[in-house]
Amino acid sequence: MSSSIRRWASLALCFAVACVEQSPLRPGPEVVAVHAVLNPAERVQHIVVTRTSDGAGSGRPVSGATVSLVTPDGVTLPATEVTALPDPFYYSGWQGPRYDVPVERVAVGRPYRLRVVLPGGGVVEGETTAPAITPVAVASERRLDRNVDTLRLSWPRVPGARAYEVRVFPKRDSLYWYGEYVTYVDTSLTLAGTTRSRGNPVFTEGVSYDLVVSAVDANYYGYYAFESDQYTGTALPTSLRGGEGVFGALVPIIRMRITVEGIDPRLR
Repeated sequence: MSSSIRRWASLALCFAVACVEQSPLRPGPEVVAVHAVLNPAERVQHIVVTRTSDGAGSGRPVSGATVSLVTPDGVTLPATEVTALPDPFYYSGWQGPRYDVPVERVAVGRPYRLRVVLPGGGVVEGETTAPAITPVAVASERRLDRNVDTLRLSWPRVPGARAYEVRVFPKRDSLYWYGEYVTYVDTSLTLAGTTRSRGNPVFTEGVSYDLVVSAVDANYYGYYAFESDQYTGTALPTSLRGGEGVFGALVPIIRMRITVEGIDPRLR
């Protein structure tokens, strides 16, 4: 996986400030939060361990943990602690230690176990299974007139998928960046070119975008779809034992490059 926070968000991890909005929670006792998303499209899997008061990704990074993935065949793959540098293009770049596990090939449709042994004691564990489909590697191309066009996509149901995450985000060289558009759907998407999100247009004339549709497991969906529901005032759900956070799985099934035609009115 890429070390940039945006690619983690679109392909694997959505921890730290996450690309979906965090639910504002009342301060509480400090807990250990683990954030990891298994992604068969990537050769290195990332795990972040923090101490936090809200169970979300932000918090004090934990160094010195012993982190490992256990494969479906019972092989233990140890993680290496590395220092993640911030992405200079985005304010939300993750800084501090994370744990990387090289995996030659993630087996889809089979269970993996995450084990985190904390310095000074304490263990956090969880299981996940990547939806049973081979990740798509080639991106298709699409031109879009935001004033008249509507983007329509559909795909077959994937075994093991709880839902399908759609992310639309501008390319790095775009002049304007409003952030990502994220939604969770079943097996189809209808997105008008004029759609707005949080008061801003999803598509802007003259800007190129990447769109990624991913099949996600129940752990991922339960955690991140819940986060996008603001003002709940309740603790985030977790499938982990011994800590908060998420160990889920995501498989990209559609990649699309979208060029929005026309000129941004502000540039005329």
